[in-house]
Amino acid sequence: MPPSLSDLVRKLGCAKLKHLANQNTFCRERGLFTHHLQTWKQDFIKPLETDEPSSASRKAAKPLQDEIVQLKKDLQRKEKALAEAAALLILQKKYHAFWEEKAP
Repeated sequence: MPPSLSDLVRKLGCAKLKHLANQNTFCRERGLFTHHLQTWKQDFIKPLETDEPSSASRKAAKPLQDEIVQLKKDLQRKEKALAEAAALLILQKKYHAFWEEKAP
């Protein structure tokens, strides 16, 4: 079970004290022991020490990356179609303008 916010606040308060005697007294007043602080500190720092993402996070990211690639391809295809449609509209307008000038 994750620690509550009040537990974390108490542990942080104890961990700030520099002198061991002061730390022991402070922790005892709050119902903690110094070995709790050491364990908590190790658990807190451990995820920061691993620079490499876990295999679970890589597996979760793979489908998202594939979807991004697919969406980019789809966007390029649609942009191409839009550019082609715009060019055809311009040509159609010019064609109609040209034949309207020729007709008396």
